[in-house]
Amino acid sequence: MNNNIPVPKGLLKLHATLTHNIYDQGGHLLLRAGTAIESDDLIERLEEKGYFDPEAVEALKGASRPVDEIVTGYRPDRSGAARSVVAELSDACGRLQAAFADHGGAFDSTIRAIADTVWQCCTLDSDASLSTLLITMPYPYQVRHPVNVATLAAVLIARQKQTDAQRAATLCAALTMDIGALDLHDDLYCDPRVATDPLRQRILGHAGAGVQALLDRGVRDPLWLATISQHHEALDGSGFPAGLKADKIRPEAQVLALADRYCGLTSERPHCEARLPPDALKAIHTQYATQVAPALVGALVSAIGVYPPGMFVRLANRETAVVVHRLLDPKHPVVYAICGPSGAALETPRKRLTASQAAYAIVECLKRTQVSAPIAPEQLWPPTIALAPPAAHAGAAAAAALPAGA
Repeated sequence: MNNNIPVPKGLLKLHATLTHNIYDQGGHLLLRAGTAIESDDLIERLEEKGYFDPEAVEALKGASRPVDEIVTGYRPDRSGAARSVVAELSDACGRLQAAFADHGGAFDSTIRAIADTVWQCCTLDSDASLSTLLITMPYPYQVRHPVNVATLAAVLIARQKQTDAQRAATLCAALTMDIGALDLHDDLYCDPRVATDPLRQRILGHAGAGVQALLDRGVRDPLWLATISQHHEALDGSGFPAGLKADKIRPEAQVLALADRYCGLTSERPHCEARLPPDALKAIHTQYATQVAPALVGALVSAIGVYPPGMFVRLANRETAVVVHRLLDPKHPVVYAICGPSGAALETPRKRLTASQAAYAIVECLKRTQVSAPIAPEQLWPPTIALAPPAAHAGAAAAAALPAGA
């Protein structure tokens, strides 16, 4: 028998971070310490079924460091105005674009600051952060894709026992993984058929070229550089440039390779439609089964859920909705209807609990191209306390200057 006691009402706060594990009545783990409380529905479910160990909570209360530092390794700057996580990650794209264009001496610190923003966004609201993988931000693919990869990598490594240094190196590597081929990135994104033999050689060598580009810009972090050099290696030895196998490949590089592959499969491109997340996961299971560690693929499935945030779905009542929050039950997320049964856009998104009644059950997954209604991310994922005042982000002006859909 365990000594756990029920979670009292009022203990859990929206957007707060769990300071202790929560279990079911039998002592089985439901949610780990460090998880962000991202919906009222999750609070209700945990208050109904959750238990916690009071001795563990008392131990945390007596710790010398603030709870934020114990759980996440940082203390968020809560001095700014309310701001959307989606807007923060969009600004991260602008800041990365500016960093790629600037060959000054602050590159290392700039990339680390962007990586920290990505990590904090994923810690504060992982649902809103994951939505940006499927809701295209108005930036070129060469900056949008690495920010997406860093976002997914952050969600994955939050479930691992990484040190602060490992986490920083992984996210910095995600943001700069293709710096050795930036001039090719958008051309190949638009039409991979332009890859002539000389260009293919450059593609095969872009990991090494990326390491050199980082060295030229003053990066000296060996783990960051090693992760870049190995991010196209595969467990079965079929990767490049060195054909490394199994444990010869750093775990940080394996995370990056998987995040890169998933984000690439689910991105809309001129020459092919984006795959639905379930189809992308199926492709990873079948086409790349020998190249990626099964445990890591399992972590990806667990992290994003059956219906990832930002995914469009059809409900049994014929409404079109977008997935907004994952719940403990992965098959029944919280969605918001954006189109009525006739297909007409609703003036205000309507919350639907997909497990609450048959009419709200998900019956079909939809591609973004099948949905004509516009969405306002800040209506679906309301602004949270900003990580820093909005004026601190130089990327905002760059975003305004770019055409929509660029």
